[in-house]
Amino acid sequence: MKPIQARSMSADEIDDGLERLRREALNLRFQRATGQLEKVSRIRATRREIALLETVKRERIIASAAKTAASAAGETAAPAASSAARTASGDSAAGGASSTSKEKEE
Repeated sequence: MKPIQARSMSADEIDDGLERLRREALNLRFQRATGQLEKVSRIRATRREIALLETVKRERIIASAAKTAASAAGETAAPAASSAARTASGDSAAGGASSTSKEKEE
């Protein structure tokens, strides 16, 4: 499965796919333990598909959390940005205190 295919799936399809792949991985482990597995590479491919679907699922969770946080932070984002700008320019209180202590030493 390609990442593009996984990203085009709905949340229910991803959950169904994960369930199917986990059952397949379990069956492959049993086959390997009993010596019946012919293509050992199927275990690795199955694990990678599980990881791909888990990654897409997690990306969606993070994206929805970021949208929620951005909409909730509407007015609080502006003061935080201005304090970050002051810190970057060196006008913060800590930066000023350290320069005056250096002047006193000279």
